[in-house]
Amino acid sequence: TRLLQHDHMVGRHVEIVGASSVGDLEVRQRIDSKLEGATIYDVDTDAIERAVAEFPFVRSVSVDRHFPSGLTVRVVEHQPLALGFDRAAKRWWLIAPDGRVLAPAEVNDWRGRVPFVRLTSTNLRTGDRLDSEPAIALLLAQSTDSTLAIDWVNVRKYALTAMLRDDVQVRFGRPEQLRTKLAVVQRMLAVMRAKGQDWKYLDVSVPG
Repeated sequence: TRLLQHDHMVGRHVEIVGASSVGDLEVRQRIDSKLEGATIYDVDTDAIERAVAEFPFVRSVSVDRHFPSGLTVRVVEHQPLALGFDRAAKRWWLIAPDGRVLAPAEVNDWRGRVPFVRLTSTNLRTGDRLDSEPAIALLLAQSTDSTLAIDWVNVRKYALTAMLRDDVQVRFGRPEQLRTKLAVVQRMLAVMRAKGQDWKYLDVSVPG
């Protein structure tokens, strides 16, 4: 009986899948106490899932058993919406697609991967919600089929300006009618490209 139980111990047979921002080692350290002395039969998979879900980057997690002694922890991470700058703390934060603050980050690690935005909120903490932030609201207003590649968004006295990755500056004005303004931008850029024109900026602050 002792030999059978030892053969089914899961402590050394754990595979972490999908953890890139969090990291396999961090996940393993978080769940080690849940694996100590556990076999494939009595390991508490719900407790493991809850422990890993506490990481701010994790969107969902599942645990699968593989007999006789294997365990796979599958992690699905948030793909950040933007990198936001907290002026008071002079710190950059990764923002989740739902507008939630994920974690502090380094600019060079995310340059060219997500839009950079200037925030009006200050002294942020992990878990804060930024849905009402003008720059974040602009990004959240993009449709799922949008082809606009936004490089950065600036806000001054609630007047929004964005730079696209094809070097066209877009002046959105006040953070209202954002879906309409974005649709106008997309249509006008299509016109520009069709005519082979090279515009420096586009002002949609009055979209009509």
